[in-house]
Amino acid sequence: MRRHCVSGLAAYALAASSWGALGFTLPVHGMAHPAVHLAAARSAVRPLCAAKPPLPTHLSKMLEEIESGEAQLFDVREQSEYDDGSIAPSALCALSALKDGQPPVSGDKTKLTYIHCQAGKRAKMAKPLLEEMGFERVVSLEEGYPALKDLGLPLK
Repeated sequence: MRRHCVSGLAAYALAASSWGALGFTLPVHGMAHPAVHLAAARSAVRPLCAAKPPLPTHLSKMLEEIESGEAQLFDVREQSEYDDGSIAPSALCALSALKDGQPPVSGDKTKLTYIHCQAGKRAKMAKPLLEEMGFERVVSLEEGYPALKDLGLPLK
């Protein structure tokens, strides 16, 4: 039995678009110009890459609560990280400052307080510090800044 070879990009398109599962096959080399393979691969892969994941429910709720004034968002990364990019409704509240006993410059202790960092570790460390300072309801987000940015949260 002779095996047929498809180009690498066409093979990727075949796998990415599940054509094989639907019973479709791509032409073998010699039956179609390579540009045909490339065009087919691009049209099959582009829609898969263009779809943006929906915003998780807890983050949609958080944004609504912040917008309505019921909640606030603190970024517990350091100043240089915050300056490189931050979520629009967040206020800087560096973990190092919290460890030194400095409360957030702005913030209402009675509001629901969401906190985030780069990957989640510092936010978990900041939660008990804020609670000791009198913040009544503190929620440490699982998502770090890169994930929040990728999910499409508004940026400063």
